[in-house]
Order: sequence, then structure tokens, then C-alpha cells
Amino acid sequence: MMGGLFVVSALRNSAWGVAALFGFTFVAGVALTPILTYAAGFANGGQAVALAAGMTAVIFFALAGFATATKKDFSFMGKFLFIGLILLIVASLANLFFQVPAMSLTISAIAVLLFSAFILHDVSRIVNGGETNYVMATLGIFLSIYNLFTSLLHLLLVLDEASIGCVLLDAARRGARQVVDRQATLCAELASQLGERLALELPDPLPRDPELAADRLECLLLSGEAEAQLEH
Repeated sequence: MMGGLFVVSALRNSAWGVAALFGFTFVAGVALTPILTYAAGFANGGQAVALAAGMTAVIFFALAGFATATKKDFSFMGKFLFIGLILLIVASLANLFFQVPAMSLTISAIAVLLFSAFILHDVSRIVNGGETNYVMATLGIFLSIYNLFTSLLHLLLVLDEASIGCVLLDAARRGARQVVDRQATLCAELASQLGERLALELPDPLPRDPELAADRLECLLLSGEAEAQLEH
């Protein structure tokens, strides 16, 4: 895609620039296949794609309408947006190695804000005459919309994956709690049965003092073992 950008930029002042622009948009559309395939693996992946597209449309028309209606010049944002884009690319490359989910979520959220600002900047330049080449103007708007959509979709998928993980974790905790409760119930039943059996077998009730009760049980056990040896 980077090569396509250079080709479109080089042919922007000729009739071939339009053909190069259409070719670039086609390649960019094909490049969406991996993330759309990944989204299709979710139970509500189609809804996530539709929601991302709808949010992209709402953000674009809102910002474009604001820039057109106010005619305010936002060209001063160009340098800041360029620096932000470089930092975003560096952070994305770093996260490819570290694979930190929280960092991925943060990068997607920042990308949404950054490319929303790019839409405001690009439309403002077109309205105020800062960009007079229709090929480059169209390319700039397309890239802003394209990256905004992919960022929103990735953000929604990460949130959906996190929610699924929370549901699975909660289910695992409930299952473990049920197992523990069941084991505790069985232990209580066994202890109750053992207590009833001892109460029936003991000739005298045990003392309330724990130490005296332990001594009493030890004597009973020793006497029982002695009787068993005498019988043999």
C-alpha cells in the first residue's frame, strides 16, 4: 500500500492519477480481508462491522459538516497530527513484539481520535483552499475514513473479546465455587455421620473441654486396640 501512495502522489497532476487512485482504493479494500475474516470468527462479528461502519459515517459527516459550516482553518494541526501518526506507528510496531492487550486497546482508542482529527484537518484544508488537487484531497479523506473504520472495528473486537474473557472467567469461578461448596457439604455430612456414630459407641459423653475430650478419645482408641489384640 505504501507503494500505491507514492504512485498516486506521483501521478496526481495527470489523468492517470484518477486510475491510480481507484487502483489504490481497490488494493486497500482487499487489505481489509484479514480483519473482516477475524471479525467473522466472533458470534456478533457482523454487528461489530456494521457498528464500526455506522460510527465511522457518523463521525465523518459530523466533523465534515462542522468544518464546512464554520470554515475554521485547522491547518495548524498538521504538524501535531504528523507527529502523532509517527508515534502511533512506532507504538503499533512495538506492540507486535510485546502483545499487550491493554496497549492494543489504548492504541486503537488513540487511533480513533487521531484519524478523526485528520478528517477535520483534511476537510478544513479543502474548504479553505489549502488543498486544490482533487486526487490528493480524495486520497487524504479516504485514508482518514479507512483508518478510522479499521481502528473502530479493532477497538470493538478487543472490547468484545475482553467481555467474552470476563464471562468465561466468571463461569470458571462459579464452577469452582460450586465444587468447593459441594466438597464442603460432603465433609459436613461425613463429620455429622462420624459424630453420630461416636456418640452411639461412646459409653459416656465426652467432656466439653477440648483437651479432656481428646484424652478421652485417645484412651478409648487405645482400649479398643487392646481389646482387638486380645481377641486375636
